[in-house]
Amino acid sequence: LNELMALNDAPFQSLWYPLIEDRTITLLYEAFLGQPPSIEEFSRQHESVGRDALRAAFARHWFPRSPLVELFSSDPTVDDRLANGDVLLAGSPVNNPVTARVINPIPDIRWTIEHDTARQDVFLYDKLEAYAYHPRRDSNGRLCADLGVLSVMPSPCATGHTLLSCAG
Repeated sequence: LNELMALNDAPFQSLWYPLIEDRTITLLYEAFLGQPPSIEEFSRQHESVGRDALRAAFARHWFPRSPLVELFSSDPTVDDRLANGDVLLAGSPVNNPVTARVINPIPDIRWTIEHDTARQDVFLYDKLEAYAYHPRRDSNGRLCADLGVLSVMPSPCATGHTLLSCAG
């Protein structure tokens, strides 16, 4: 398989194969905790569109079958998945409590998505500089430009596996 992959110049496999090889990857997505008004207009649509695109890409580009398994982040098997495999966390701590519990506390992670206690003020936080970057909004409070962060790292929960987090 490694020799075959060396001949393959497809961008999709060039990204994913070094991360997961021929293993299953579990997508843990939002728990539908109720959208705060500050992100309600865009949040669910963006997450659904992104999840649909990822699912379709794996179905189209991965042979013989997609390695993608999808679960709500509130599923009872979440901790087992984290401890025993490759995981992709989708969504910020506003919607995905696993992101808040697993990604944000890691000291080596510089950039995180954070929020106030009411989950209204959602922002990109630079832990090194201790500075919050807020998304741009118009005079009516509508979101004009969002901010996000993608983390790709060896899993702190499962040796030899990968943890990815995509949040905004």
